[in-house]
Amino acid sequence: MGSNTLLLISSPLEICTTRLNCIFIYPNYIDRPSAWVGSELAIQPDQWLYMLADEDVADLEQAASHYLDSGRDIGEITKSDFPLDHFGHHLVELREKLLQGIGA
Repeated sequence: MGSNTLLLISSPLEICTTRLNCIFIYPNYIDRPSAWVGSELAIQPDQWLYMLADEDVADLEQAASHYLDSGRDIGEITKSDFPLDHFGHHLVELREKLLQGIGA
């Protein structure tokens, strides 16, 4: 094989001509929601700060009480053991934000 032949491309940022000869290519700019710096988020607390409403607190307290009444070990907890009504919707949105959004 010639020295210019690519044998392996293991990721978009790593190009290898042999197992031991790799070049790492980094983009000049990352344009995605999870690419942020603290100073940007500091001026946009609505992007990452969630204030619990009284209804959220009550929902969490009810779910905790329900689980504690079961007498089960905390390591056995499941979603069905910790029933959330109102706050459960926030957790669904938060999961999406963590995985696909800003990650905070």
